Amino acid sequence: MSITSELEPYLVSDEIMAAAYAGTSLQRRAWMKKQTAHLCSHYGLDPAQHFQRLVYQDSALSGTSISRPVEFVGLVIDSNAAAWNKILALMVPAAVYAGSGTAVFIPDKDQSELPPDLLTALELAGIENIFCLSLDDLTEWKNSLDDKLECIFFSVTKEKHSPEQNYLFLGKQHWLHLSPVHFSRAAVWVGKEEHWDWEAMIWANPEVSFIAAGTNSVLAPGAVQVLDMDLSDFLKQDMDVYYGPEEYFRHTMACLGLSPGMEACWVWPGLDSRFFLSRRQFWSSSPLNR
Repeated sequence: MSITSELEPYLVSDEIMAAAYAGTSLQRRAWMKKQTAHLCSHYGLDPAQHFQRLVYQDSALSGTSISRPVEFVGLVIDSNAAAWNKILALMVPAAVYAGSGTAVFIPDKDQSELPPDLLTALELAGIENIFCLSLDDLTEWKNSLDDKLECIFFSVTKEKHSPEQNYLFLGKQHWLHLSPVHFSRAAVWVGKEEHWDWEAMIWANPEVSFIAAGTNSVLAPGAVQVLDMDLSDFLKQDMDVYYGPEEYFRHTMACLGLSPGMEACWVWPGLDSRFFLSRRQFWSSSPLNR
């Protein structure tokens, strides 16, 4: 039995999901499929494996590390906390690595008010456990979970809509409350060779503030601030995300870089299998294989 089976009355209805899908254009659905495919390629299709290994040994201390995939990964979000591409960038690797179960929880929101793009993106990625319920009901369900269940909950909320806020190093159930979504600053280089899908870029990143520079930056839409500067000054700009050729990326301080053709895509740098593993450690005062 699924650990979320008792929450079935709170599942987003088939009617709401169908309406969201029908209201999402073919072009936008294609971007969602592309994002999912790239994430699967990046993280691999094989789930994390169980393993045990001796990690160090000397005359006074030896240690063994034991890891295995957690049993469940949940995501608590505000209905307007983050765009669909950022949510998929969390949940697709969770589904790849955790393997056994994932779910999305949206507290205190009417189903009819949920963003269609988000619902469609989750459905296309195969993440069908989407629950719309009160924070009290979510807390009650969370408290009913078996203490032995190894799970991780991400909370990506503008307000503290989650039962717990701290990531604990010990214990079976971990909560990681991510920082509230900020208006990230993105810089787009628009030289003679760069041709951007501005519509897709703006649509997929409504929480992002864009600046642009380069020869053809005059082609940027009104939502983008165009700056008159050369390449060297552009690369020194304060930016979280860089859009441009790969050859310039290393000269920026951006955490994420995207080329033309990746306008609506997203990946969280540093998010890898370690986030989705249950890790155990054993120390011994003498060599283990003596």
